[in-house]
Amino acid sequence: MTDAQRRGQWLLLPVGWMAAIFVFSSDWLAWGNTAPLARGWLRWWLPSLDSQSIETFHLIVRKLGHVTEYALLALFWHVALRRASQWSPWQAGLGAATVSILYAGLDEWRQTFTAERSGSLADVGIDSLGVLLGVAGIGALYLARAWAAPRRAYCLRHRSRPRYSYAARSD
Repeated sequence: MTDAQRRGQWLLLPVGWMAAIFVFSSDWLAWGNTAPLARGWLRWWLPSLDSQSIETFHLIVRKLGHVTEYALLALFWHVALRRASQWSPWQAGLGAATVSILYAGLDEWRQTFTAERSGSLADVGIDSLGVLLGVAGIGALYLARAWAAPRRAYCLRHRSRPRYSYAARSD
């Protein structure tokens, strides 16, 4: 396997996730198709909820799904861009955010052509929130790692050494 093929393999995950988002945003998972399932499930788990509360809960779960799927998309793009190129973490984060937000806009635009869905700028904003949370989480991990590196190096240099070694004994 060539180096280009190995680098190209890293692109399979974000592109595959984009295909999954394409399916998730089809008529198959439109509000009208998931609402009966959500109503039945919520009436079984929380029988005291009224219809308005069930609809609100269903809406919140759907929007959290948007945030989660686009946070994962940004994460997958970040990893792919870091592995497939020589980009720094910040360049990969910016690239991941750009690609993910553009795809969110493209996906919402595509939904305007489906029968049971409608694209909206509000959904692009919700998707973008997920992207920003994903990229911010990655950035926080990089910062935590950079902050811990000097402490880790100090601990490795100054750790206590054993007073004697069993391997050096000549009994």
